[in-house]
Amino acid sequence: MIVESVTDLIGNTPLLKIPQHVHGLKNISLYAKLEYMNPFGSVKDRIAWHILKTELPHLKREKRSIIENSSGNTAKAVAALAGMWGVPFRLVSAMAKVEETKDMLRLLGVNIQEVPSAVECFDPDDPNDPNYIIEREVTASAGKLFFTKQFFNEKNPEAHYETTGKELIDDLAKIDFLCAGLGTSGSTLGIRKRIRERDPGLTCVGITSAATDFIPGIRTISQMRDYGFFEPAAYEAMVTVDSGQALDGMLTLIRSCGLLCGPSGGANFMGALEYLRAVDSSLTAPATAVFIACDRTEWYISYIKQRRPELFGGKERKDLMLGLDSESLAAAPALSPFAARERMRSADTLVVDIRSPLSFGMFSIEGSINLPGELLEKLVQSRTPFCGPDKTVLFVCPVGEQSRRFSAHLTRLGAKAFSLEGGLQAWRALGYPLRTEGMDEILGPAASAA
Repeated sequence: MIVESVTDLIGNTPLLKIPQHVHGLKNISLYAKLEYMNPFGSVKDRIAWHILKTELPHLKREKRSIIENSSGNTAKAVAALAGMWGVPFRLVSAMAKVEETKDMLRLLGVNIQEVPSAVECFDPDDPNDPNYIIEREVTASAGKLFFTKQFFNEKNPEAHYETTGKELIDDLAKIDFLCAGLGTSGSTLGIRKRIRERDPGLTCVGITSAATDFIPGIRTISQMRDYGFFEPAAYEAMVTVDSGQALDGMLTLIRSCGLLCGPSGGANFMGALEYLRAVDSSLTAPATAVFIACDRTEWYISYIKQRRPELFGGKERKDLMLGLDSESLAAAPALSPFAARERMRSADTLVVDIRSPLSFGMFSIEGSINLPGELLEKLVQSRTPFCGPDKTVLFVCPVGEQSRRFSAHLTRLGAKAFSLEGGLQAWRALGYPLRTEGMDEILGPAASAA
């Protein structure tokens, strides 16, 4: 096969039928859409090309640059396409955490601007949000910057309506279940719309990552509410998967099917099985389900090695912060903002803010100290300085999700530890006082006064 351009290879990816002995479903045939076989390695090739194919000639002629917020896959595709036209590209991101992805972007000549951020700690009040930064720079650039806006560009779901969804209905006579991980949720929205036109009974299952965990390319429910095309009513069911399950699923697909997908593909597989196993026995006729194998294993070796060193000849990771199941997290001690204020009147209460230093510098609870999540995870392994019998620790994060991990863990070790219920959002909503000395320097006097 001869093609004129690498862009001719985007789309028309294979659909692999997963063997029954691998998934164990009796009445459901399960298929994987092999999006990692796109030329730049992921499902995001489709949206990058759909957004840019009519723009690139103009951007080159007008000597404009592209800017985007991405955790990696969209950035790789945009960078490759921009390079083909000689258009500069800059990435602004708080989510590009995987070293292989960043190294590939550097090879592609991308200028990467990493935004300081606590580990996987979503902060809806942070004006240092990458999209906020980009919008500000685009406005100031006087037309020199083009923002691809993968999270809000209607060409994102449109690409999947016109291509991915069409390919699926061309390949399968009927589709009963679509199981997909949610990043921007554009792929799910577009695919679902196209399939529903033919199969109105389609059940759409959204798969998100656990609030206290990180799976590349898949976001938490809190993150989905503020980003992308997330429409809760579009999903008949939602399934939450953690990184351990994602890696288990990935290994199953690699070793049993020769399917070299990354952790998000593993998460989609495991999320699909969790839902489908619950309905399989109740079906009275054969059914068909599809999940997305989003990208390739090779991008994530450092991520996998960090979590499963034994796979590479190392010792099994002993991480005390792992093993916190949903019941432990739900039972984690928490204090309402009112109860927290009362307890803080005591000198034995230490308030630990786990956000990024930049966010902490903008506003914080009076008397609190800043220990970002990455540093705090290392400190709590040793049980000091938080586990003294006379010391109470109150952990604070934006919405109370990440702080629960630390209160649950230290409580398990016998410490008096709590999470601020509702986080700083709840604290601010009640009008409780905050220290805001750093806001003038970061936002300017007018913004902080507002």
